[in-house]
Amino acid sequence: DKIFGPGNKFVNEAKRQVFGVVGIDSLAGPSEIAVIADESANKEYVLYDLLSQLEHGKDSKAWLLTTSRELAEYCSRDGIEVVLCKSLEECAEKANEIAPEHLEIITENPMGLVDLIDNAGAIYLGEYTPVPAADYFLGVNHVLPTGG
Repeated sequence: DKIFGPGNKFVNEAKRQVFGVVGIDSLAGPSEIAVIADESANKEYVLYDLLSQLEHGKDSKAWLLTTSRELAEYCSRDGIEVVLCKSLEECAEKANEIAPEHLEIITENPMGLVDLIDNAGAIYLGEYTPVPAADYFLGVNHVLPTGG
């Protein structure tokens, strides 16, 4: 017998208790998302992408790393940690420190930042590549490492 797939804290506890008796894939942590965005980003898309991961549960984490004060103010909501940076390079540095499960780059030139990212479970480029699309439509279903 085997137990596979992500779940909430109750699924994790069940996996922990039967580890060694049955096979498990891993103990997955809460969902995480960081979004690097500049003033070119659609603020509603950015907010919805952040909220789409927070809805997984109260332990989920969301960060907005941005150079846009307007976007920072718009996305300032409970559960979203907003970091206003002086440059996109600083946003990339912060993303590497966080090492999120999911990292979206929604900037004028998302490819220009990819080489600066060393620590992310998966990277999504552009405003039309939200995490849920990648989870279900753009490739294989996956469970990514969380917790840095």
